[in-house]
Amino acid sequence: MLVGNPLRTVRQAWFIEFVATGVAMDVPLFLSLPGPPGHQAAKALLNDDTLRAAAGGPRAAIKDILERVLKRLSSHDFAPYVMRHKNCDFGVTSDE
Repeated sequence: MLVGNPLRTVRQAWFIEFVATGVAMDVPLFLSLPGPPGHQAAKALLNDDTLRAAAGGPRAAIKDILERVLKRLSSHDFAPYVMRHKNCDFGVTSDE
């Protein structure tokens, strides 16, 4: 999950190399952005055919793909996080 300055992170050589190596070795990788307070995060699987093809080539191509994924995540319609229970109120005792 990227926090702080996500665009700066996806442009870092170490991050690009991490993604390229992980994708080349079939390690499932996701790029994720936190949502606003009270909302779910947005995430995207990076192990697609486009990134697999780019993993063996110039790192600039991977950087471009990561920037596009980040742009897509940034425009995500973040859904509110709703906590639900199924009548499992463990904090309530029979004496109450």
